[in-house]
Amino acid sequence: MSPIAQHALDRAQGEPVPISCPETQLASVLDDIAPPLDISAIDISGPINQVMFLEGQNFALDMVRSAGAALSDPPFIAKLVQNLIRAALSRPPSYAKGIKTVTELLLQQQSIGSRPTTHPPRSPRTLPDQN
Repeated sequence: MSPIAQHALDRAQGEPVPISCPETQLASVLDDIAPPLDISAIDISGPINQVMFLEGQNFALDMVRSAGAALSDPPFIAKLVQNLIRAALSRPPSYAKGIKTVTELLLQQQSIGSRPTTHPPRSPRTLPDQN
């Protein structure tokens, strides 16, 4: 009996049907298909058209704005950066440079946010002697 027919028979008889988790399978497949990219892969050679540069920046900023509160989640930021890099790879150099500037700022902010903030100890204020 084919697996589809067996599944239909089990369902009709009311027996529990094992369900595989597609999200974990999809994540592992995507990791194999789409390896992480480096920002240096974005080609920005050639003359830069200012209008296209601004359009690329606006596109990237719209993606960042749409993330909303998820920007506090480092794995989400990493995924967003990968999506921005992939988008820039398929665009003209001027447009890609606009995306790259926003991506660099996002990476810079992520690296700042991931470091523990340590402030130097304050020195006690001393009042000048009044002689």
